[in-house]
Amino acid sequence: MAHTTNTPLPTNIEILKDQQVILNGYDFSSVKNITLNGGSLAFNVESFSKNNFTGTINIGPNGGTIIIDPNGVGITTFPITIRYVDANGSPTNIIPDFRINIQNINPKSIYDPVLASFDGTNTVFGYNQPPLPDVPKPCGPSIIFAGDVFGIQSHTYSTFPGIVYPDGHLGILIHSKPSYPCFLQGTKILTPEGEKTVESLKRGDDVIISKDGQKVTQKITWVGTKTVIAKGEETYPVKISKHALETNVPNEDLLITSEHCLYLNGYLIPARMLVNNRSITIEQSHSSFHIYHIETEQHSLLIANNTLTESFMNTGNKNSFDTAENIITFEASYKQDVKNWETDAAAPLMTERAIVEPIFRMIEQRAQTLGFENNSPEIALTTDTDLHLVTDSGKSLYPTHMKNGWVYFSLPQSATYAYLASHTNKPAKCFGPFVDDRRDLGVCINNIVVTQNKEIITLNSFLTESLPGWSNVEGNSYRWTKGMALLPTLPAAKGTNMRILAVKIQSVLSYPEKVSHANKDLSEKHLAAKKRLAS
Repeated sequence: MAHTTNTPLPTNIEILKDQQVILNGYDFSSVKNITLNGGSLAFNVESFSKNNFTGTINIGPNGGTIIIDPNGVGITTFPITIRYVDANGSPTNIIPDFRINIQNINPKSIYDPVLASFDGTNTVFGYNQPPLPDVPKPCGPSIIFAGDVFGIQSHTYSTFPGIVYPDGHLGILIHSKPSYPCFLQGTKILTPEGEKTVESLKRGDDVIISKDGQKVTQKITWVGTKTVIAKGEETYPVKISKHALETNVPNEDLLITSEHCLYLNGYLIPARMLVNNRSITIEQSHSSFHIYHIETEQHSLLIANNTLTESFMNTGNKNSFDTAENIITFEASYKQDVKNWETDAAAPLMTERAIVEPIFRMIEQRAQTLGFENNSPEIALTTDTDLHLVTDSGKSLYPTHMKNGWVYFSLPQSATYAYLASHTNKPAKCFGPFVDDRRDLGVCINNIVVTQNKEIITLNSFLTESLPGWSNVEGNSYRWTKGMALLPTLPAAKGTNMRILAVKIQSVLSYPEKVSHANKDLSEKHLAAKKRLAS
């Protein structure tokens, strides 16, 4: 449907599958909510911004497409709120897959592909984006949204890269952090007629489940499939080798996604937390693979390759699966179909180290006893943080000295801001996969001060400010960096007086000795961006 300028707009607009709403040149003062849930919303940025829309764009679990015509816009701050809602219209932190399509920009133009990046305060969606947030503006048409509207901060990267759609338009695919708990093709599910491959099952079939220690049947209510292209370790499948858990458990190698849970000691534990690089491994040979999942009448414990594991539970991500001849997609009943782990799970989800680590150690010991080869990569670790500053000139400054946990730097007279740079590692890599913390962390800081001419200036706003390169605040006294953290605004230099910056280290991790030159590359890109802006 499309509105003309003479058509009054309703207070609430809902855009469902196969529906398109084109909103250009209207008075939006009466509209409070636009809910995109499977359809497409098209608008002209200039018109949308000038026509008094102060409401909210809600993106539902079915996602959809947002079509934006920049209309020659340079840099625009978009005065709207974007939020995500579940099937019942309630706010949720689950971000569905959806597309943003940018019209009227030739992908072969001078602009680089579009990016969506979050700087700690705003999300900048545009072209030729600078590599660091302090650069005053992007080099091409851009739209600024308040907040982390695309959930970029929850990912392991800071941008969503652009793509070219089949229609030739540039755009971006916003996608939830990969978390598809599924079976790979070929997995055998126990049914009353014996084992059947997961890809052969269909809605209405009976499967055997384990309930209260007894084998009973349940009907399949939904089957979903998806093709996964692995983009990083977390998206590769996990292989549970034959005999890994017990004799004939599994009875042959079981391939599942990393978030798929195994039922062990009364808990459902994600496979990624049990990887020991012996009997349970990450299969990086599978760069592209088909996954399948089946939903039963209630969330249940399926028997896959003679191993207890979970059926599909719709927590709002059903729309992320594709359909095929024997794949049944969800319909209107989906709105009453969303479940949660607290009330609907067949067993508790467990990610706490105190519970998971003993189970991990038991499986690891069994693997050693059975003679499984250790396939762990040989990575030398060090506690050397390589802590240094990167100033606005792009220069790296190393500490003048360290004492009692304090690290001291001499600031150049010209420095107006600086980044605190270091090596990084993931706690799950440093301590073991049984630690459910996959953030890339640098060093943990609990104090920052600058001294100048006997004056001591505390810069503890880093504990409350949304600054690029910092992880979430923990407690009220310390915060981890992500390896390249923007420091609070530095006090101006006074005459020729020397400024000494001191940071107090709360804790560090162990880091791989062989590290990339990412920080060096980042500072070089920063300088290149500044030169490009100045030209």
